[in-house]
Amino acid sequence: LPEACMVALLNMPGWSLQDSAVLRRVCKRWAALFDANVQCVELKGGFQDHSSMLSRTRFPSLHTVQFCNGADVTVDTLGRLESLPRLRTLRMPSFQFAQSMSEIADGLARLPALRNLHLPVGCQVTDKEVVTLARLSELESLRLDDCRRVGDEGVRALVGRTSLVTLELRMCHDLTDEGLKTLCEVSTLQTLRINYCRHLRSPPLEMWALRASSASILHTVDLTCCDRLTDAWLTVFSNMVTIRVLIFRGCALVTDAGIGELRQLPALHTLDLAFCDMITDAGVQSLSTVTSLRSLNLDSCHQITVEGGKAVAQLPFLNTLKILGMSLDTNVAVRTFAGLALEH
Repeated sequence: LPEACMVALLNMPGWSLQDSAVLRRVCKRWAALFDANVQCVELKGGFQDHSSMLSRTRFPSLHTVQFCNGADVTVDTLGRLESLPRLRTLRMPSFQFAQSMSEIADGLARLPALRNLHLPVGCQVTDKEVVTLARLSELESLRLDDCRRVGDEGVRALVGRTSLVTLELRMCHDLTDEGLKTLCEVSTLQTLRINYCRHLRSPPLEMWALRASSASILHTVDLTCCDRLTDAWLTVFSNMVTIRVLIFRGCALVTDAGIGELRQLPALHTLDLAFCDMITDAGVQSLSTVTSLRSLNLDSCHQITVEGGKAVAQLPFLNTLKILGMSLDTNVAVRTFAGLALEH
């Protein structure tokens, strides 16, 4: 094969350090190209030579490492990653801790060039570990899927020491309005996902000030199943002209009044209001002026009828409408929602 084709193959996802070990036994040319050109590798369970391979090979092009299939995460393995000059992204969607989370956080904090970090369910991160991770001064994207023990202290530490573009905190039961205040100080924040937070109620005053600020570049907000949120949050986002995606799925206290606040968003193209059971046809009809909408989710909004659906079906760019749970005759659906990707 021409070398360019070989390099292109090596840049496809799915390569692991175990593959590199096999190549060394089969073809020196492939092995040399792998070491010099691979950009993303997986560390898989059942392969015991991760640390030694990382220590003897520099991998000058490698920028993404993913632990998967039960791979053990150890401080030693993380220490070997320090030798990778271009490492920017570390994903751990499936792994096993061989040491305590506190030790793992210390190891991660020694990767100063790391920009993107994903820790999944099972990691049981606490405020202490988040404060440690805040030492990553280049961190732009942080996703923590198990934040049941993360509260206001952890969020404050992150915001104060990093230039976050994307922040995703799931299962963050202990985060409160006070902890969220500091997020308003992050001028670089573009995507905010805070899910299953039981203590968020009314937006802090700082967010009201941000509402009137032209400096905000926030474009995606996901507050799924923060079930004590009120319409005040929708009011906050109503004048942020950069907002493109709003997800209030499972926010049961959102009402027609809050939905009406979104009418003036010029860039809003995705709106998820599934399981917001207080919304009625009147609230949906107020969205008929949001001409930028492309995707609207009204699943299990049981007070919405076909009349509400008709109000948004004529939006010029709407191509996906989800109305699972709406009682709808098939013939009516064909006539009313022709041309839409409809789920009902």
